[in-house]
Amino acid sequence: MATRKAVLVVDDDPNVLKSIGRLLKAARFDVIAYASAEELYRCSNLHEIACFVLDIHLNSVSGLDLRRHLEVLGVQSPVIFITADDSSVTRDRALASGCSEYLIKPFQAKFLLKAIEDAMEA
Repeated sequence: MATRKAVLVVDDDPNVLKSIGRLLKAARFDVIAYASAEELYRCSNLHEIACFVLDIHLNSVSGLDLRRHLEVLGVQSPVIFITADDSSVTRDRALASGCSEYLIKPFQAKFLLKAIEDAMEA
């Protein structure tokens, strides 16, 4: 069940998803982890999520498309984008979408935790 400290993570790399999940649980966040955009679409409590961590390059739907979906639903929680495939075009689109942070994989755990804490405080 989501609480005010719930972080929802979407990444199609199972190793990344597992490691972020462990990191966030160790930092005392409630974690909801999905391996696809389709799984997020079925989530019924999106308005209760405190922060979203979305991979930009997913198998079927991009993280940017997920961001737009959240906006259409009226979800206003902050979004942090993560990607292993950085480009100036992708970075510009992510930043233009109003994301709280844009992190390039591999990133240090402390940077993700700080981005989440900062996003939740804003």
